[in-house]
Amino acid sequence: AREAPAESSGGRVLEAKRREIIQIIRGGGGGGEAAEREPAKLAMKNGQAHDDAPPTPVLPKVETAPRAAKVLVRDESGRYQPLKTRAIRVVTYIQGARARTVVDHLFENDTPHNLEGTFYYPLPGGASVAGFALYSGSVSVNSPSLFQSSDLLPPLGDGTSDVEQLTAAAPPSPPGAKRSWGAPQEARVVEQKRAREVYEDIVRNNVDPALLEWAGASTFSARVFPLPPRSLKRVVIAYEQTLLHDGERLRYTWPLPVGAGKDLQVSARVHVDPRHTQAVLVAPEVKGKPRELGTWRTYDLPSLTGDGALSVALTPKNKEADVLVGRDDAGLPGQAFHARVRLPARLTSEAEGPPTGRAVLVVDTSLATEDGNAWALQAATLRALLEKDSTLKEYAVLLFDVRPRWLHGSGWRVNDAARRQETFSELERVYLEGASHVDGMLAELDRAAGEWLKPVKPGERVTAFLLSDGNVTWGQSTVESLISRHGSAEALRWVTYRFGEAAVNTDLFDALSRASGGRSVTVLSGGQVEAAARAHRAMSVVLSRVEVKGAAVKDLVIAGRPHLVFPGQELLVAGRLPEKGTAELVVSTRAGDVEQTLSVPLSSEDDSTFAPRAWADLFVTRMVALDDVRLDRMVVALSQHYRLANARASMLVLESESDYQRFAIRDERVELDDLETLRKREQDQRKDKLQGLDLDQVPKSGLAVVRTLTENRSALAPLMKRQPLRDEPYAGGEPRLTAELTYRKARRENRDDVTLYEGIARQRAFAGDTGGALRALSSPVELRPKDAEALRLVGYGLLAMGQFPAASELFEHVRLNRPFEGQAYLEEALALDASGRHAEAARNYEIVLAGAQWRHVTELRLVAAYHYGRLLSALARHPRAESFASVLKARLGEIQEASTAWYGGVSSTPIDYQLTTHWNSDSTDIDLWVIEPNGERCYYQHKQTRLGGQLYWDITDGLGPELYHARKVAPGPYHVVVHFYGHRSPKLSVPTALLLVSDKGVFASADSYERRFQLRILPKNDARLLLRREEFIPLKTALSAETRP
Repeated sequence: AREAPAESSGGRVLEAKRREIIQIIRGGGGGGEAAEREPAKLAMKNGQAHDDAPPTPVLPKVETAPRAAKVLVRDESGRYQPLKTRAIRVVTYIQGARARTVVDHLFENDTPHNLEGTFYYPLPGGASVAGFALYSGSVSVNSPSLFQSSDLLPPLGDGTSDVEQLTAAAPPSPPGAKRSWGAPQEARVVEQKRAREVYEDIVRNNVDPALLEWAGASTFSARVFPLPPRSLKRVVIAYEQTLLHDGERLRYTWPLPVGAGKDLQVSARVHVDPRHTQAVLVAPEVKGKPRELGTWRTYDLPSLTGDGALSVALTPKNKEADVLVGRDDAGLPGQAFHARVRLPARLTSEAEGPPTGRAVLVVDTSLATEDGNAWALQAATLRALLEKDSTLKEYAVLLFDVRPRWLHGSGWRVNDAARRQETFSELERVYLEGASHVDGMLAELDRAAGEWLKPVKPGERVTAFLLSDGNVTWGQSTVESLISRHGSAEALRWVTYRFGEAAVNTDLFDALSRASGGRSVTVLSGGQVEAAARAHRAMSVVLSRVEVKGAAVKDLVIAGRPHLVFPGQELLVAGRLPEKGTAELVVSTRAGDVEQTLSVPLSSEDDSTFAPRAWADLFVTRMVALDDVRLDRMVVALSQHYRLANARASMLVLESESDYQRFAIRDERVELDDLETLRKREQDQRKDKLQGLDLDQVPKSGLAVVRTLTENRSALAPLMKRQPLRDEPYAGGEPRLTAELTYRKARRENRDDVTLYEGIARQRAFAGDTGGALRALSSPVELRPKDAEALRLVGYGLLAMGQFPAASELFEHVRLNRPFEGQAYLEEALALDASGRHAEAARNYEIVLAGAQWRHVTELRLVAAYHYGRLLSALARHPRAESFASVLKARLGEIQEASTAWYGGVSSTPIDYQLTTHWNSDSTDIDLWVIEPNGERCYYQHKQTRLGGQLYWDITDGLGPELYHARKVAPGPYHVVVHFYGHRSPKLSVPTALLLVSDKGVFASADSYERRFQLRILPKNDARLLLRREEFIPLKTALSAETRP
């Protein structure tokens, strides 16, 4: 459909403005400075370069997301450092609006030691992993001249046209090659929790598998096989994405890593399917004509240098839609389609909406905001919103990271030049740090809405501009819960922004838009910020229908499920066509009583190999966004069928086929023919059982306790006092200032070093700045939001700071990802216990006591029994528990009777001093020592002392716990020491952390529930730490005289 010409001068002005906004928001011509554009070095039309071709067009710049992979390894000091990358080859396939990228890496271990490391790869926003492999061998680095060789990686040859084979784009060494990389070991898709359980079980037997997992946002992580000394290791990853459209062309970019062409060899091959494009622009310059490989037209770039990007721009054949239709030869009947629809002007509105009036600018100040150009773009957008929207009369600025805070305090500010300058100056002084707590930010907006955050007049609305990627790393992360729990999600009109290929939380952005009648604005780069800052003024129309006509359709999915659409908006639609027919996609919008329709043919002439996986990618993304554990089996089945890695499905590499058989690794057997029926059937399952919270094995008396405490939760206050948070940024004097400067310098050099954050958090807490301590301590979670070791470390720190509710949330995430691990339930129970959530703590304690599947099951049960017994005893004495105290006492008696087989069982005799230790790294040996007042040491070789002290056991291969009792303390000091022998775990980028739980007066008649939590970082092997003095003990002291045989 063509656009009707404007009939009046006023219409022409509106039309010009509409074109400017649409072009700039989508990245078309106009609005950007020359510096914000990138030249295309060579124009190719139908594969031919013409001497008389028109001038090469200047392409709008695309803001690229960081794409540099890295492998972190632990150095001799215990800190994590990246390995050097020596070679990268990028092999790209582009078919219509979809692209597949295979990246082949060589990493160098230049040390004389065997190392183990973790591979991290950030993907562009919306991309999904399509394959992962490692090569079994390595190549020795005997001389620096090796890196001068142009053939570090095996040659590609002409076999790359087979897009379905990962090894076609990353081939093994040919026979007789002077450098052999061994055999490729490709990953298989396995349910996330099962993959982690199998991986860790195998590692304990000193076998080296590999596991690629979702690490949060668009980053994936994998443990790399042990890296031999002075050698190169080869790692391959593949991903697929839907390309951006800049108003005229589809855009593919792959930013070059730092050092390209110097210490790092970078090369590329680009495959383009000419059936889906009119013209191709490639940068940098490609020498010679492209070659034909099967159905692909290929461009070779043997050496990429500098700090630019590999860029491909394609002119689509259809102005209004990019359509792929193809058959799934693997088994699902019929064909699948994937369509990206660009709504023409006649389907949207040219009118402006109401004036903005009052607005709140919500600015993300978390640690991740310093990635790439994010902070500068947020600041530029905020400035443009305040300066360019003349209808924005008053504003407020809410900053948020792990906690929200108002930049200028509560209340509205007049939008004039002087106050704007104050705001800009204040923002320049903000230090980016901490995790992203969206739930806390929305809660603060709810609170302010009840006081002063209101529109000028009834019927008007306050606009909220969210300047953030929206990725949640702290607190509640389920989008449905975030929207339903907070009135501000609906009361405010939300406007969100995505810059270029940045990885944003599209689920949150789409949900806010649906709930509030707001919108998301896509901006190619900083050059288009000013026009994007006016996009919120555009009037919306209703998206009334999206359907397929002319053929039956199944499993139709529309990305974001929008209700309203705006000028320049695009729709992503995919579905399956099980039967033949002349199908067309019909999109209709309605403005008032007027409906406009666009029809897009779904032609199957060019059978697309990418279409089925593109549909599955969109469908699985929708299922994962529902965050319903009952759908996990369905998600995993689709992920296995189409080789997708996501939050529910990981990629596991085992050494042999027999290993897969031994651990029963096989595809989920579910019927995929009718996914809607399958979804309904799967949602009939019990959610508590799938979350590992079913109480089927718990005795009736245990169920009675959980039920009773649930019914009486309001009557029972917490037994421990939560510590208040204080913001004292200038407290601590010269030592604090020196520590802050040292921390900032070290963070600039290597922000992946987790020990930095724990160290400065400790310094701030000692100075009384507990709010600042929390910001620092939460930063490892921002870096590694799905890493159980990081979550545990920070959770231990929160317990030590008295921030019990936040600790409970972190340990809940650990338990949900590791339901096979009894320690996860026990640590969550301790946090719930401290938070005053007695019923949920009892639930966890009961699950630990009932479970027979745990590692170190007897030890876990006994520690759980002592902590649970103390809770029951204390609650039974509570003045408000008189009516149900008998239920608690009866259960306590049963536990004491049943525990007699566990190291003598739980006795009700008072315990003056109880210690338990827990740690965050599996397969780790940490010994608990207690040096009693008479100098006698209670430890693994001397478990009972003359003063009555007892160490119950010594765990050398797990996460703890260990238990010590002094039932009757002697006068004088007790020195608590830990000896960290070392670990054999597949360490990720988090150091070993220890939690010490010390209790006094357990089971005493006047038990005041005195409990202390302590966190300690153990940065190297064979370390001895005196916990009370928080200092390492030199190995030549008396305490280290005896060593383990």
